[in-house]
Amino acid sequence: MAIRRCLPLLAAPLCALLAACGGSSSAVTHARLQTAIGQTRAIGSAHVVEALSLVTPQGNTQASVTGDEDFASNAGTTIVKEGSVEAHVAFRNGTAWLTINAPQFAHFLPSGKTWVQASTAELESLGVFHPLSDGFALLDALRGVKTIKQSGSNAATFTFSLAQAMAQTPASRRAALQSAIHASGDIQSQTGSVVLTSSGTVRSESLLIVGAGSNAGIRLKNSLAISDVGERVSPTPPPAPQVASLASLPALQSALHSTSSSS
Repeated sequence: MAIRRCLPLLAAPLCALLAACGGSSSAVTHARLQTAIGQTRAIGSAHVVEALSLVTPQGNTQASVTGDEDFASNAGTTIVKEGSVEAHVAFRNGTAWLTINAPQFAHFLPSGKTWVQASTAELESLGVFHPLSDGFALLDALRGVKTIKQSGSNAATFTFSLAQAMAQTPASRRAALQSAIHASGDIQSQTGSVVLTSSGTVRSESLLIVGAGSNAGIRLKNSLAISDVGERVSPTPPPAPQVASLASLPALQSALHSTSSSS
């Protein structure tokens, strides 16, 4: 990182006061990153965008999870998108309502129904509901940051070690971190970027892992963006006449389970 020279003597105190010497609180440091993990997890509500891009010799896959959630009351909305398929979920008090813009989904529904109702736990087990707080598992990757290069106020690029991040992540969260990153085996490089807020939470984070050896040609990118912190989240269930109970549709349950198992 280039450090700006300050004028000697009288200019030095002014330089420190105005944070022109690179020593300001806007600098991203290892200590700030470690603190940011806990502070971001403590957010009460927010708009969250997670994205995943996987490039392999066989093809490309892109997916995203976007939504708003009140983490304390587990209420909000999410949209899971993969290709042209979108799954939209509204949830509160342990109940979730799901709709998918795919003909295969509509095929299983009674006439006039466009949504199904189930518990959030069941939809999560079927892989069609993703709590936005799950994306916070990516924050633990910051425990593996090695070198940091300032790229702006409260912003930096970095190299990291997934192995180091796993070792320093609390045991209860390691499986979530591994699941969030989906990376293992031969790795050529691990880089990322991060932007912090002035209050010390993570505004955005991205990770890029490039494979080597048996994983040559594979590029995996994960990103997390957090905005509208503290927003009021009030999910609205769909109109009752448009809703069918998932429990009353065993064929749909089986189809969702098969899709989840195959993925």
